[in-house]
Amino acid sequence: NVDNKGGSITDILLKNKLTDHVLIVEVKTPETDLLGTAYRGTHSISTELSGGVNQLLQQKDKLQKEFYTINAQSDESFGVINPRCMLIIGNVSKLKKGEKDSFELFRRNSKDIEIITYDELFAKAQILKDLLSKTS
Repeated sequence: NVDNKGGSITDILLKNKLTDHVLIVEVKTPETDLLGTAYRGTHSISTELSGGVNQLLQQKDKLQKEFYTINAQSDESFGVINPRCMLIIGNVSKLKKGEKDSFELFRRNSKDIEIITYDELFAKAQILKDLLSKTS
């Protein structure tokens, strides 16, 4: 069901309390490599990153196909209109300039998955904390 007891749908399934629709989150480690080897003036994407993207796409597909069964078994109803997906993986600060460009090209063209690194996530949290501290 939606709480994933006894299942393997995803690492985290978050429900928006205002819309009741879900966000599928897959979490890899901060140490996970983002890129593979150099390739003709660019860099290939790591197996872990491409695998994480495909894993999320499969989870999204499965959730949409099995929605009515999962929703019926859940204590709480939820919606899955084209559910958003997020992959939290690695650290962009470990990359060199050209590597950052290769990574950015890949993720900006990944239309169905938001890819965010741990250092970016922590920086966003710090910005929000700073903004909220100023308004208090």
